[in-house]
Amino acid sequence: RGEGSSLFLTVSTGIGGGVVLGGRVLRGEKGQGGELGHITLLPGGPVCGCGLEGCLEALAAGRALEREASYAYHRKVDTKELFQLFQEGEPKARRILLQAARYVGMGLASLVKAFDPGAVVVGGGVALNAPPAYWEAMEEAYRHYLAGWEAPPLRRALLGGEAGLLGAALTAYLEVRDGGG
Repeated sequence: RGEGSSLFLTVSTGIGGGVVLGGRVLRGEKGQGGELGHITLLPGGPVCGCGLEGCLEALAAGRALEREASYAYHRKVDTKELFQLFQEGEPKARRILLQAARYVGMGLASLVKAFDPGAVVVGGGVALNAPPAYWEAMEEAYRHYLAGWEAPPLRRALLGGEAGLLGAALTAYLEVRDGGG
């Protein structure tokens, strides 16, 4: 609210988002803009659902956390259990979750450099349910990778899990209102 431009990243089962510049949702020439989870952060990294490797989504989404935790614990571990293990002080859980948070912060910093938004908003089930240490690690990486740049404020999504759905509805409304659909 109150910003002419913003960047929204949802960290959930996958990672997605959107960019608003000048009050308009950036969709790109072919409508492929906003695939924020598919920026490459680690060439040669884990294979993503898109088929490429090292995408932010493959490194930090809920599925990535579950993959890493299941491998580390030699059994199926979902994000809820991973958060619980983290809260209990389990070292593997701490490394997995904080590493993912650092990737999110790094990705956000790269996106800020590309789009120069007035604010950055993070939402989604993983991010909003993560412990405070996750947010601290994310913000530390965000600031580190923006050293020398003006860092816009980093905010939690106020609308919780509904933010993406409401954003999509607003985008459709604006498209129809402005005669684009």
